[in-house]
Amino acid sequence: MRYLGPLLVLALEFGLAPRLTRGDEGWVLGPFVKESAANPILGPSAEGVFDCPIRRGPVRFEELAIYNPAAVVRDGQVFLLYRAQDKDGTSRLGLALSRDGVRFVRQARPVLYPDEDARKADEWPGGCEDPRVVEDAHGYVLTYTAYDGTKARLAVATSSDLVHWTKHGLAFGRRIGTSGPSRARSCAAGGARAVWPSAWAAVTGCSGEIRASSPPPRRTFSPGGPSSARTASRRPSSPRGPAASTASWSSPARPLS
Repeated sequence: MRYLGPLLVLALEFGLAPRLTRGDEGWVLGPFVKESAANPILGPSAEGVFDCPIRRGPVRFEELAIYNPAAVVRDGQVFLLYRAQDKDGTSRLGLALSRDGVRFVRQARPVLYPDEDARKADEWPGGCEDPRVVEDAHGYVLTYTAYDGTKARLAVATSSDLVHWTKHGLAFGRRIGTSGPSRARSCAAGGARAVWPSAWAAVTGCSGEIRASSPPPRRTFSPGGPSSARTASRRPSSPRGPAASTASWSSPARPLS
């Protein structure tokens, strides 16, 4: 393995690395050019204030830092979901809109945040972090990190407008072991969408370490409705690849972050 780095450098230097062939261009993103004159497009601000339902008072929710965004185009605008931290380090997801993808206007309050709800134990005091979003025929599916201050876990929310979100809890079930390969799968039945990991994965600590074991019961939910858990027959673990940290949907979807 210690020779792998130099070999890759030589391959690139002498043109031995794989090249795009005709037909590959359809799925390749880029090339990307940094908008140096406009960057950074967003930064910390003390102007964003909202009443935190847990602290029961006004909080400058993006005063400390802004980072880890996800973007999606809707109705001719770029909707940018971003992680914002207050001075105490609690994270919430803010939203900014842009017509050109460079100049953004922030919304006055976060769109996803710790609340006095069923998810409080998973999200407080660390918060809601690191949004990743996809669009499908039903609307938008968001995966985010629910951080209780000690453990970081993958959670799911859905929305029809990118502003109002319904939380559905943790993407994966309880921990039942630490061995075996993992690959997140999904299925759709009767209009409901389901995350179906072939082996459970837990995201622990700020490093995002993935640990895998045998699969839990399937977790299903319907857009806009309450979450529910149903037990289904378990599929064998996939022999392919490392653990997947987010779910993919069986209905047609395209990644947007």
